[in-house]
Amino acid sequence: APSPPTPTAVVDAGEPGFPGLPMDLNTADPEALATLPGIGPVTARMIVERRDRLGGFASLEELKEIRWINDSKLAGLRTLLAVKGAAAGGDR
Repeated sequence: APSPPTPTAVVDAGEPGFPGLPMDLNTADPEALATLPGIGPVTARMIVERRDRLGGFASLEELKEIRWINDSKLAGLRTLLAVKGAAAGGDR
């Protein structure tokens, strides 16, 4: 009998059970964001609302403008999030 397939990690983010990472900050919905460590449904909704106002995030650093996201929390999210879609611009 053939050997069972060896599981392959999508990303070595140090967090098990998070396939499909890094998650695109500019396209992720609140439900997906809420699954990240330290991000609950309220913070996820705030992230999406801010993204909509900005026309997209230009960098992960902009997350620090959201209540409850500080340098420490952002450091833990850096391997889990990416800014893939270019921000539409607008006034920053």
